[in-house]
Amino acid sequence: MSRNLRANGRKRNSRSNPRNRQNVQKASGVIGPRVKQVGGEKFAIVCVDPAKHRSDWMMADYFGNLLIEQQTLEHQAAFFKQAVAQIREAQQQHDIQDTIVVVERTGNYHLAPKRAFAKAGLETRVLHPFATKQYRMPADPGNKTDGNDLNAQHRAAVAGFGLAESELESPYRELQLRVRHRRNLVEQTSALACRIREHMHLAMPGFASLFDHLLGHQSALAIARRCESPAAVLELGSAGLSRHLREQKVRHQARTIDKVLVWASRAADEIIQDGPLHHAIWTDLEGLFQHCRQQIVEVERQLARDLVQTPYVRLLAMPGVNVGISNAVPSDSGNATSDVVVKFGS
Repeated sequence: MSRNLRANGRKRNSRSNPRNRQNVQKASGVIGPRVKQVGGEKFAIVCVDPAKHRSDWMMADYFGNLLIEQQTLEHQAAFFKQAVAQIREAQQQHDIQDTIVVVERTGNYHLAPKRAFAKAGLETRVLHPFATKQYRMPADPGNKTDGNDLNAQHRAAVAGFGLAESELESPYRELQLRVRHRRNLVEQTSALACRIREHMHLAMPGFASLFDHLLGHQSALAIARRCESPAAVLELGSAGLSRHLREQKVRHQARTIDKVLVWASRAADEIIQDGPLHHAIWTDLEGLFQHCRQQIVEVERQLARDLVQTPYVRLLAMPGVNVGISNAVPSDSGNATSDVVVKFGS
């Protein structure tokens, strides 16, 4: 038995360390062969640390000798052209034969310099901020400045962490944006649901806990919108609540009204402060919540339209299998791909 376990262990290790891997660096970050071909003093790395409206940047050869000292670059077309002209001049002055530009990923702020340098014909790569941090900490622990970050970016790029990314094509680009938009809408909707329950509890203590799916329970929401307090529920009574629900064209059951009346009789004696104000707040939030839910449904329709233009739609032909597309990201090989999540069942 122990022999089998050892054999299985060797098999698992062989899977985690494929034999066809020829380099310890990421495939899309390797620069060693290019440096070997031209020489380290002829290979330049431009490091860019972006912010919202401007970036700090510098240029050094493979060995870290500065060719262009650190300076600030405004995110405007004229300044981008000026920076490219400086790089071209430095290439001629120092006989640089190969150059890459490494831009640290910073939200969406890195896109402006990345696209500007790429448009100028310079090979532009993206560096993850985690890599910058790991290469800054040994040299400058606890001292995070723009200059130290640029030096760390250079060290990370030399180690192969400046990754070449391919631009996504349609419809994968639309899929990526819409998936992220839907994710943000879901997060906002979840936060709104928590705030709705909080303010509803302050106006009508214990009402939200009567129903497992409060925000999907039409009759419960209709009653809560109509009544600002437990006393208002008791004042309407069973007949008044039923009449209100019929006027709102909301289907309901008598046991729902009975449950609400039992709750109101127990909560009527509680002291409620600023109940009408909390009622107004949660009803406003509930309107935003419903709007976000409608937007999610619309985005999902658009995602389905994009999905049918990709090969992933073929998975839907398998009974009991659904397809979910996560954010499309470039792989280590530099090819743009999308992560596919296959789900069994409905």
